[in-house]
Amino acid sequence: MSHINVHQQQHQRASPKAKSTQINSQRWKEDLRQECLERAKMARRDRFMGRRSSGGSTCHDAANDNSHSMTEDCDQYQGMKRLREGDHWNTSDDYHEMGEHGEHMWLSDCRGSSVCNDSTCAAKENPLHSAAKALIEQELQKSMMGLRHCQQILPLHDEGNASKRKTGIGCRNATAGLNVNDLFHDDDECKMSREEYAELVNAVTEELERENEMLEEELWEMERLEALERERLLDDIDDYESWEEDQKHQFNRSSQHPEPTQGYTSQFTHPSTPHVICPICNFKSLIETPHNGIQCLNSVKYTELSPSPHCNFQLDIAHEGLSLQHLQSQLAALYEEHSRECSRGILHFRMEERGGMVMLMAACQECCLDVIVL
Repeated sequence: MSHINVHQQQHQRASPKAKSTQINSQRWKEDLRQECLERAKMARRDRFMGRRSSGGSTCHDAANDNSHSMTEDCDQYQGMKRLREGDHWNTSDDYHEMGEHGEHMWLSDCRGSSVCNDSTCAAKENPLHSAAKALIEQELQKSMMGLRHCQQILPLHDEGNASKRKTGIGCRNATAGLNVNDLFHDDDECKMSREEYAELVNAVTEELERENEMLEEELWEMERLEALERERLLDDIDDYESWEEDQKHQFNRSSQHPEPTQGYTSQFTHPSTPHVICPICNFKSLIETPHNGIQCLNSVKYTELSPSPHCNFQLDIAHEGLSLQHLQSQLAALYEEHSRECSRGILHFRMEERGGMVMLMAACQECCLDVIVL
């Protein structure tokens, strides 16, 4: 009976430490899991940006490249496992070098080996499974180096028993919340069973599968947008070429059929006749005819060149004794007065019929001006 009581007392005394070890172990495993999953996501983003910066590639080529790189990861996995089981990473320089150059070594640094035998790589049929193992092994290796680095910069108080303790497999993120001495004493906190390791490999493999599917969808979407952009540019080029051909055709027709001069007196015939640009279309000049009054050259109907007028400017003011020179002076006075009153507005002209009379109107949206010019 006394033996049973002693055993229960020992179990009760060991219970708090066992609970702490279990909590720390679970936290380390969860941190390791999150780190591996985040590495898988970062690798997918980096590969997508690499494809985008290199000019893009087809999704089929991207899938083949990913499959090829992951297939070769089995040799990388075996090499990292041997290094982790050995005792080659003891210096802080090795730790920093691994942190700087080992971010995506599980996908990029295994190009030199492509042979995988059945005895050392049973996951040949599933490249993602091999890539997941390589990723986890690299994280475990960095964790081990992190713990050994902590041993170097924070030596234990009881140096005499340090050689009898095993370092174990640690997690880089878990050291932030653990006491260093307790971590080295309780190497069981940084161990996992085969079942837990297999579960972690399966979780990382599933994450890699999801990331590959997302990468393929993103590449397809990028190709689709690039195709739409190329099509839009080609359409713009075609439209410009069509416009250019149309302009050449119109120029050739206008050179073959010059504008008629019968029926009006050209303002260039007499030097005293003013040269006034049409205020409505701002393209052609105004002319003064004996029958139609003042009108724009764009408003003249030509049978071959222009079936319909492009400008509606026409003022029949000859019977009132007004001329093109009077219109020029009215426009000049209006522009001068408006520039003094409004510095930001622009005058817009229109033809308007009021009381059976056609008038030239001027308006400005900024100063709300709306007056009759002629």
